[in-house]
Amino acid sequence: MTPKPTRNRTYITVQDAALEVACSPGTIRRLIEAGRLPAVDIGTGTKARWRIHRDDLLKISRQREIAQAG
Repeated sequence: MTPKPTRNRTYITVQDAALEVACSPGTIRRLIEAGRLPAVDIGTGTKARWRIHRDDLLKISRQREIAQAG
């Protein structure tokens, strides 16, 4: 039996990450490609399918908030 996905899952998609931090999926992908946001590539072949650990997303989100406030 496959567990039902919940909001509290550890890894999230690029689209879900973008919704959580109110930015575009492209911004999330750029952060991943620049090495600023760790992610796991679960894609096959040349197509990347990233999954982001929620804790890493929260860290980068806090850093953005601090940078904007400063």
